[in-house]
Amino acid sequence: MAAMPVNASVIVAGDLLSFGDITAEALVSRIELAEPDAYADMRAAMQGKWVSQDDPQSTLDFTGSEVTDGYGGETMAVSVATYADSCPGGAPIGPVMFKQEMGGDPMDLPCFALVDITPERMELSYVGRGNTLVYVRP
Repeated sequence: MAAMPVNASVIVAGDLLSFGDITAEALVSRIELAEPDAYADMRAAMQGKWVSQDDPQSTLDFTGSEVTDGYGGETMAVSVATYADSCPGGAPIGPVMFKQEMGGDPMDLPCFALVDITPERMELSYVGRGNTLVYVRP
């Protein structure tokens, strides 16, 4: 796997040994490359560091499906990002990204609709709150 590029779609086969709130222990028997998923372009466009246009102390850093929220140079949260057409339990609204914080409450899944993304600017609408968050490249 180390030779695979970040965001490579893979199929993993094996046996589930145990699971907890958001963790699982598995015996992996096979990993193979798969076709890119429907959100590969969106995930690729979000990769790297972003700075809030409204508060330059607030940052997001995407590495694969992991997103690190930062503030003032400190890590505030590390989450797994999931890309879909709807927020958990919601109706389809178009491309969204929701986050599951590592070690956080498994039911707390902040969801963001992708308003727009260019190489230098990303706009996310916090679903349920309605505010649009604008990030730019540093």
